Amino acid sequence: MRFLQTVLLLALGALVAAPAAQAQRVEVAGLSASFNVSQSWVRESDLQLGRYLLGTTPRSVRFDDTGNRYSAYARIRLGEGAYFAQPELAYTSVLSSRYDLSYPGDPGPPSAPDYQSASSGPFGYRIRRAEVAALVGRHLGPRFYVLAGPVLARQFRNSADGQSSTAAVYRSLYEAVEPVQLLAQAGLGLQVWRLDFGLRYEQSLTPYTRQVTYQGQTQDFHQRTNQFILSLGVLLYDRNQRWRR
Repeated sequence: MRFLQTVLLLALGALVAAPAAQAQRVEVAGLSASFNVSQSWVRESDLQLGRYLLGTTPRSVRFDDTGNRYSAYARIRLGEGAYFAQPELAYTSVLSSRYDLSYPGDPGPPSAPDYQSASSGPFGYRIRRAEVAALVGRHLGPRFYVLAGPVLARQFRNSADGQSSTAAVYRSLYEAVEPVQLLAQAGLGLQVWRLDFGLRYEQSLTPYTRQVTYQGQTQDFHQRTNQFILSLGVLLYDRNQRWRR
């Protein structure tokens, strides 16, 4: 996290240092879609939720969950130098890491009404959020650029139907999702003709979840996220009109 925080501070410093008195102009505007590879992890080990056990040890976390991000963006040149601002509106839908959720079974006989046998299976989130990004970048030439900045996300929670105890555990875990999350992105891009290629790394600055409450008991559940984002954008406007050359 310290790496992204440093990059973020440098990016914001570059924005502040840009000559505010000089004219600003829109360079490009476009739409982008991406393929994301994500990972999430929990600081606490193995949460006990009533008779349920959520296994959150590091061995259960892998960097192999996928999803997508869709965005509309513009690049605005800051003065006459190489710096630019890139505001974005985006929607992300990506899978979280999977954790093992196990239940030892009801203590009563199997013939008892509503008896629930022992079970074990994966639990995870579909992370869905609307985002506003305020990125700052620098051109490294006519086509390459680097950029970084903060992302403010509004989370959409999952839901679980049913009256079983398993459904109740799912609802508690889903309701633990923070409504708002702050993240940071850093990456590089390449503009070729009307296409805009990008590769970014994103890391959460605030947790995706903080606490979970089940059957009146609240415990810490600090879950963070990160992901690699491989994007392809199509320019709807380019002030230089490179594709007409």
